[in-house]
Amino acid sequence: MTNPSIATDEEILGEHLPYELWMLRQTYEKLGSQPANKVLRNALIESFCIHARLLLEFFENKQGKHAKDFTGGSYQATHLGNFTRAERDKLNTQIAHMTGQRTVDSSKKIGHALRVKLITALEREAIEFKNQLSAEFTEIFKWPAADD
Repeated sequence: MTNPSIATDEEILGEHLPYELWMLRQTYEKLGSQPANKVLRNALIESFCIHARLLLEFFENKQGKHAKDFTGGSYQATHLGNFTRAERDKLNTQIAHMTGQRTVDSSKKIGHALRVKLITALEREAIEFKNQLSAEFTEIFKWPAADD
């Protein structure tokens, strides 16, 4: 049996991380156009939230590869501390898991204000991360891309 493909650090920084940031931005912008189709709107919200959750975990050194893996081991997120536990929980309880905390009350769902807060903080964090990259990685992480 062969081992599954394992992404290299160069693939993480050169492809996967920029893709996650690009998708976060693209889904956010598409939601701004207020899609009339309910399925499309819900799919965009879910996609935005999944990308936001992945990026939070990466920058906060929680799951999978960590931001600190590319900054000499000392990276700590500086722009993500203003999220309440309830705001963070929404990404798990309303999107990624079937839990009793799901709600039908639209005022308690992940709305525009939280999406603005997420994208602003995550894009600032990406810039901070880029500024703290170890020398061996500075030429690999290209974000934002020229065609974004």
